[in-house]
Amino acid sequence: MNEPRTSNAPADNKGFLVATSAVFRRNPVLTAGLLIGPIVAAATNLKAAAALSIAVFVMVFPALVAAVLLKNRLRDWIVAPITILTAAGFFFLAYNLIAPISPLIFDSIGIYLPILMIAPVSIIGPGQDHLASKTRIWGIVEAFFLCLGFAFVSCLVGAIRELFSSASLWGVTIHSASTFSAANTVFFGFIVLGFIAALFKAFSIFERRIVTFSKRKKSEKLARHTVFEEDSALGE
Repeated sequence: MNEPRTSNAPADNKGFLVATSAVFRRNPVLTAGLLIGPIVAAATNLKAAAALSIAVFVMVFPALVAAVLLKNRLRDWIVAPITILTAAGFFFLAYNLIAPISPLIFDSIGIYLPILMIAPVSIIGPGQDHLASKTRIWGIVEAFFLCLGFAFVSCLVGAIRELFSSASLWGVTIHSASTFSAANTVFFGFIVLGFIAALFKAFSIFERRIVTFSKRKKSEKLARHTVFEEDSALGE
């Protein structure tokens, strides 16, 4: 007689939800303050923000994958330098992928490109594990969405600052309105990031209330259904 198959769908759904929450609800920049420096200092326009995002995917993501695979197999003090070396190994690939964006792109991102080599340690290094997934497979998926969360915030900040500073987007003039040159400063970058963080926090609170309301309604419906079945049984 064949054994009944058990479905892993609920566990898979939970793993997917945990992994994808790294984009919005647990965004590494807005909730944990990770990699704020490169964004507020270098993401002064959309091109620079896109360059940083490419660098994170090319350098940081492979290093995070290595950390996820090696974690709990090697000691933390061994995993940390391996992740740094992995990110460093992809440095020139990131450099060559970024270079075509703009001839002056490296004047915009400056020293922050090589600084991304040590970013994985601040994310999943000793005492700094910001990945919530319980398995290696979902940990790798979450690492991808974590990089996607950084890219989303970076490009959003870069686009807003470029619109304010030069009334353009990706170097193309949008309108002829007056500009605000201070938008290129680090201080303004922190202000923009603060407003975005507050907006994300509001969405997160709204999401939790919707989930709580949905669970309460589901419980009430289940309770009414149970009472109805009990009344029906007594009537018989």
